[in-house]
Amino acid sequence: MTDEDLEELRAQTETGDRIDTESDVETDDELVDEIATNLEAIERGDLQKTVSVWDAEIAALARALDERPEDRQRIADALAVELGAESAPSDAKKSHVLIYALRIGLRSAPDDVLDAIDEAEDRLEDSGLTGL
Repeated sequence: MTDEDLEELRAQTETGDRIDTESDVETDDELVDEIATNLEAIERGDLQKTVSVWDAEIAALARALDERPEDRQRIADALAVELGAESAPSDAKKSHVLIYALRIGLRSAPDDVLDAIDEAEDRLEDSGLTGL
């Protein structure tokens, strides 16, 4: 291991103080609030549910999946299984593949990100907005 590797490992395992922890909690609440606000706006129709990415490889794959439904289904099924389902819907769309891949990728994000999404969805369900 190099000195740089050791320094990086130290930084990753270093713990903060109580103030750092409180700051993180505030950020989490703010993230939950922002996600909930956006989910409400999407539910009302004020914001679109769509997102876009600027990536040549992903765009090429997405277009290829339009032309190759058997590959689209195979990939969607594998990703759905990774997420804990038995399979994707039998008529998996390109959006299923992309949604599943993005959700799997978000598993690598800090835990609080997925927790914030779940908490925001729970808030909306509690308020009666359940059409998401």
